[in-house]
Amino acid sequence: MKRYISIGVCMLSVLICSVTLAQDHTLPLDYAWSFSEGLARVEVNGRIGYVDTTGEYAVKPEFVRESVFYPPVFDFHDGRAHRLLGDRHGFIDRNGALIIDPRFDDARDFSENLARVKISGLWGYINSDGAVIISPTFEDAGEFSRGLAPVKRDGSWGYIDTQGETEIAFAFDEAREFSKGLAAVRTGDQWGFINETGAYAVTPSFEDAADFSGGLCAVFWDGGWGYIDETGTFVIEPVYDEAGEFSEGLAMVRVSGKYGYIDATGEIVIESVFDAAGDFSEGLGPVKTGGLWGFIDAEGHIVIEPMFDRVGGFSEGYSAVGRDGGWGFVDREGEFLEIGR
Repeated sequence: MKRYISIGVCMLSVLICSVTLAQDHTLPLDYAWSFSEGLARVEVNGRIGYVDTTGEYAVKPEFVRESVFYPPVFDFHDGRAHRLLGDRHGFIDRNGALIIDPRFDDARDFSENLARVKISGLWGYINSDGAVIISPTFEDAGEFSRGLAPVKRDGSWGYIDTQGETEIAFAFDEAREFSKGLAAVRTGDQWGFINETGAYAVTPSFEDAADFSGGLCAVFWDGGWGYIDETGTFVIEPVYDEAGEFSEGLAMVRVSGKYGYIDATGEIVIESVFDAAGDFSEGLGPVKTGGLWGFIDAEGHIVIEPMFDRVGGFSEGYSAVGRDGGWGFVDREGEFLEIGR
């Protein structure tokens, strides 16, 4: 273990010296989501629309929320957003126009220009025009990644290509999307990893596993979380109560109920002094202290002081933030995005 940034000792002085935001700034939205493909969903008075990164409305809040559990529209992927109308599912374009009729029992986001849809209780895939190109024959299905998607048939999981042909046999009890050329699969109670040919790169031997990121993967073994490399060898021993994926060279870990960050060698970079923490994105990591969320940089300095009830990760220059029942967006300097100017 190497250097420690003494946040526990210097927290007060860091807070005093950190960027000071206007505590009385009113957050104008009922809810806000992260930016995706240049647009972010926002909710005002039970209606949802989209703003761009200047704060202007690209689509006015016109989609009425009909359910407390599900919004009527979702984030954009491959230029389309999932649209829920009553109990039927379709898709809209970036202008908010319905371009794929809501005729499906269920649907998920586009990935690699294909989207999962449910018809008569089974899952298949449509293309960006809404045409069914992989017939709904699967009990469950994941999204495409690197031209392969995990699907479930007759109780077992395998992988198909974009034509619907079986590429990896249905031999797993659970399977996830490919990440960095490897996919996590479960056989019995043990998780391992296969490559894109279906061969085991890491033999199933772990009680739980995340996805590979930065050449490492968090796995649960013998009562603790640690990190393995692509051969399945422990690079960081399983000594953590919780472990996140590596992002921008750092991973969140929990020790004795507190959160901090380690680097890819397992050395502590930021002490475990926070009540909660999340993955780094665009140079900043969300941390919770004193009941409120703020953001730190990669050296552990507080850049946006803890003043929010909830925050998202940074995406396209902004994070969605919530406080006192209202929502808005801040940039990496802590400045608020003016909505609907």
